Amino acid sequence: MKRTFKLISLCAITFALLLSGCKKENIADPELKPDEPTTDLVRVTSNVPAFIMAGNSTELLDMLRKRFVNIQGSLNSNKVSTVVIDKTSAQNMTSEQWKQLAKIYYDGGIIVYVQPTLQDFADLSVHAYSAILQLGYEPDMVWEQLEWLDYYNHILEANPGLADMRYEAIAINNEDSYFLTDFGTTLPVEYAFEVVNQETGVTDSISYQYGTTGEMTIYRKGLLVDDLVQWITNANEAQMCDKGEAKVAKEITLNVPVTFYPSKFTSLGWGWSVTVPCKIIYTIWSVYDLNQHKDNYVFCRNIEFDGSYLECGPDNPEKWWVDKNKNPDYYGPYLNSIQVESSLVGSSPSLTNWKPQNPMTSTTYSEGLSYGLSGAINVSEKPGLNIGGSLSISKSVSTSVPDLKMEVWHNDPNPKYQYHINKRPQGHFVGSKHDIVAGNLRQDISMQQYWTWIVNSYDYADYSFNTNFEVVVEFLRCTDGFFKYNDYYQSAKISYNGLNVTLPAPPRAIQEWRMFCVTSDQDLINFVSEAYDGYFYNKLFQVPAATSTDKGAIDQFIHNFEERLNCDRDLWRARGFTGDFEFVWRPSTSSEIYHTTHFHVNQ
Repeated sequence: MKRTFKLISLCAITFALLLSGCKKENIADPELKPDEPTTDLVRVTSNVPAFIMAGNSTELLDMLRKRFVNIQGSLNSNKVSTVVIDKTSAQNMTSEQWKQLAKIYYDGGIIVYVQPTLQDFADLSVHAYSAILQLGYEPDMVWEQLEWLDYYNHILEANPGLADMRYEAIAINNEDSYFLTDFGTTLPVEYAFEVVNQETGVTDSISYQYGTTGEMTIYRKGLLVDDLVQWITNANEAQMCDKGEAKVAKEITLNVPVTFYPSKFTSLGWGWSVTVPCKIIYTIWSVYDLNQHKDNYVFCRNIEFDGSYLECGPDNPEKWWVDKNKNPDYYGPYLNSIQVESSLVGSSPSLTNWKPQNPMTSTTYSEGLSYGLSGAINVSEKPGLNIGGSLSISKSVSTSVPDLKMEVWHNDPNPKYQYHINKRPQGHFVGSKHDIVAGNLRQDISMQQYWTWIVNSYDYADYSFNTNFEVVVEFLRCTDGFFKYNDYYQSAKISYNGLNVTLPAPPRAIQEWRMFCVTSDQDLINFVSEAYDGYFYNKLFQVPAATSTDKGAIDQFIHNFEERLNCDRDLWRARGFTGDFEFVWRPSTSSEIYHTTHFHVNQ
């Protein structure tokens, strides 16, 4: 069974940054870091027509209800494009409701499953597949549309122990998937306490403690639900614009909410919590090389770090953050480093065209992705284009990362990049001052990388890739011992390793087809030739397919044509064509009709 691209949807990383207790003398006009809000602020709302089937009242459901401002009263409303369900509602749905839900999804609608396990989603795919078949669709076309759901079955087949893995919410349509991971304890946190000699810059000592991510505040949960609702709005708008067109590239956005327990860092006596969105966005082109018989996966990765949520400060070098007892002295928090590495799973690829290739320090760089392949199959905006010819991919982004050092490891075939603070802020203890950290470390940063993996091709071969991602946030503290000329740094490193994403298998064969209208009316022939030229009326046209015998691509092509016809009845009437019409489809290698499309236009 062939599978299309699986998307995992938005990477928001939540850091709880902690402050320690120590003594400091004679701080003038100490500043307290502003308290974080304690309520759900609802910064994003959506007008997408939504039906909330989930009956249980939970914190997350209540937060979603606040954000959907166009809630429909029934699942069978023809306006519904988003359905929210939970396990209870899924278990109690009637067969008719399953048909309605599956049809909404099949047509590009969005399902939001609240607090599911992987097994819950696997069960959902079985029900949806059965329901949509009952509506009369071809089985191959059904899997073409429902494969995102089937993805969870494949995960469980390979890893049955993950059946109880729980997510806070998963939102999917037939193009993308968005994962909001659990708000509870999931990820490791490494705390470090480092003493650096200010005169020599040498680390005198460093010690570590370890904890795990922990429960989030209602405010921070709300920020992540805002992101989820924004994704639903964007995905709904994209479906309205892109209906019936194949996409050249697929996009994945990774999302992991992170926080940690203050009590786990025992050397810290007091602290605050901050939410920091960090997004990793992959744009991936999947292309088959007809000349070399190899798959080419072309990657563009964009990392966006919104350091403004860190609320680094104070901005006055003579002031420090202090607690209500005016004991500890801190400057921060600010970004220390970001590290990301990806590896292909399932084959040994060759790595080529990877950029940036050279380390850099405090600069702005422009790296353009320019990739050409002669003799390629590519799924383009209209079927039949870029088949067996030359494919050119270009993307140019100018990236500004002053105040960060970029280190590059080839690690063939796994590209690895680390962006590290170029100049740490220092304390000037005699005057009780501190450096002001560079703006990029407490504001917004965008970093891009490009590379291509080339893999030996096999029919129906599935590949995936892992992403290992680390973020380190730190702050400078001032302690007793002004004349020791030491700087004290405390940091928290959050790691998310082994995030696995299934890659799109490119079409690896070319099929030739014909479509024509059964008529002798020359005016009708001229009209069809003009209005549906994009569907190659009465011409030999090519379709990229998974294999030479696979019919999924032509089935989708026919489905798109029939959707177009259904939208064009007013045009047909305006041109004077009413009644019953018939289109036939057949492969170029046979006179046997593969499919007949019947179309009726009322007067």
